[in-house]
Amino acid sequence: MLKGERIKLGIVGTGRIAQKFMGEVREVPEFDIVAAYNPRAASVSAFCSAHDIKQQFTVLEDMLSAVDAVHIASPHITHFEYSMLALSAGVHVLCEKPVASSAKNVH
Repeated sequence: MLKGERIKLGIVGTGRIAQKFMGEVREVPEFDIVAAYNPRAASVSAFCSAHDIKQQFTVLEDMLSAVDAVHIASPHITHFEYSMLALSAGVHVLCEKPVASSAKNVH
């Protein structure tokens, strides 16, 4: 990224944490929230409508090609898998804690 460029950010998950994060991230001038992901179409559609997000995805890999970074705000059990998918796609990751709930969840 070049200095002054905005970061295209995608939100992974549309629950309580994602809702809270939206209020905070809107104040960061470097972020341009361009997409959201949830495997449930109705949930991601409602979230995108509520937050004026143009792109909605029910397949995470599809969203990863449209963003520079993701905020992982999905259930804890998915954090490691989603983080690794994003990192493997060359996408920066901001993950809510924990990345994994136990060592057995880390491959």
